[in-house]
Amino acid sequence: LAAADGTPESDVALAEAGRDLHSHLMSLWPNSKAQAWHIQTSVQIKAFQLVKILRVDSETSGCEHRAIYEALERRDPLAAALAVRQHGCASKNSFLERARAMGLVGSSR
Repeated sequence: LAAADGTPESDVALAEAGRDLHSHLMSLWPNSKAQAWHIQTSVQIKAFQLVKILRVDSETSGCEHRAIYEALERRDPLAAALAVRQHGCASKNSFLERARAMGLVGSSR
């Protein structure tokens, strides 16, 4: 996050670091179905990121990742779970907002 300077190269590096963090966290979860889902979803998200159809909000995502990491460092499972939930909701909302703006999905009811 500290090296992010808005260039395409730093955006790609930041997205890769985020994927690495997600992959590591998923590897700690002994649930093969969730891990398979994560791999499938990650491939799709990477494709969107690489072609910049849906641009990741690097600063927000990086701060959310830092909150997860810091909670894990403190060995605070409740804070980590809350940070993961907040990141998941924010990511979903951001994705849907951009997809709606592009006409890829309909509006929610």
